[in-house]
Amino acid sequence: MASAICSPLDLGARPVCIRHRQNATEFARAGSARNSIESLRQRPELLYFVNTAGFASELESRFTMSTGCDSDGVDSGSDTRSGSAVVLAVLASGQFLMTLDSSVMNVSMATVAQDLGTTITGIQTAITLYTLVMASLMITGGKIGTALGRRRAFGIGLVIYGVGSLVTGLAPNLLILLVGWSLLEGIGAALIMPAIVSLVAANFPPERRAAAYGLVA
Repeated sequence: MASAICSPLDLGARPVCIRHRQNATEFARAGSARNSIESLRQRPELLYFVNTAGFASELESRFTMSTGCDSDGVDSGSDTRSGSAVVLAVLASGQFLMTLDSSVMNVSMATVAQDLGTTITGIQTAITLYTLVMASLMITGGKIGTALGRRRAFGIGLVIYGVGSLVTGLAPNLLILLVGWSLLEGIGAALIMPAIVSLVAANFPPERRAAAYGLVA
């Protein structure tokens, strides 16, 4: 497929040969992102790239990331870097809170069991059900993120997880703990985790993506 389409395009700078999608950045540098997108859409032989996986929007995104300018040629490098730092901080905070919450529950099982008048087995059951709910709904959470948008799914997941944490903190018995910890927090985590992966991929260029994933994880 990589060699099936090869069309030299002259945008006033120099001819660029589109052989596969990795050449999108080079193509964008030959002219403004908007002109590049319009040129692609007007070429029937390149409609595969325009109509597959949102290539036009990806092209404009790669132009901004690779040149530090928006589609009008305005320097946006500092804004992009600061925005990426904020995104990374928010995503890392969400991941850290979920990890901390799980660790605290595992470490304090004896104390929680005593406070709720139940057994260690009951608390272990709540922890296991939380994992099962999160794992079983993970794919569904990813589908919801695709339908609603990753940022919106992340926000909804945080709200549900926060409500679950509140219910868990106020739980007078094991049954309420199961509702707050196992059910609500499990649903919230199933929305948050796929959204984190997608948001990192969407907000960081390939050369910085591995470091971003490492910091979030």
